[in-house]
Amino acid sequence: MATEPCGPWARDCCSRSFREDVSAAISRRCKARFDAAVAEYQKAALNGYREVANTLITIQKLAEVRGHQQIGVTALQDASDLARARTIRASPVISKS
Repeated sequence: MATEPCGPWARDCCSRSFREDVSAAISRRCKARFDAAVAEYQKAALNGYREVANTLITIQKLAEVRGHQQIGVTALQDASDLARARTIRASPVISKS
């Protein structure tokens, strides 16, 4: 035992099949990490696209609401102008003498 620097298991650690097993395990672990990173990136990208789509729909709906409100404002301004004109025509002119 004194001649083996790493103990009796040193031959097993240096064997080709052991190195291949370790290499394969590392490779699987790296692939799993890469796949997880890709999945996380895709999830983030899809969430970003969804948020942009939702925002565009909101902008479109708000523009439609604003258009309807502007029609109402114009109608109210016209009614106010008409009422003001009728009031001015109907009221007698009062002179300050």
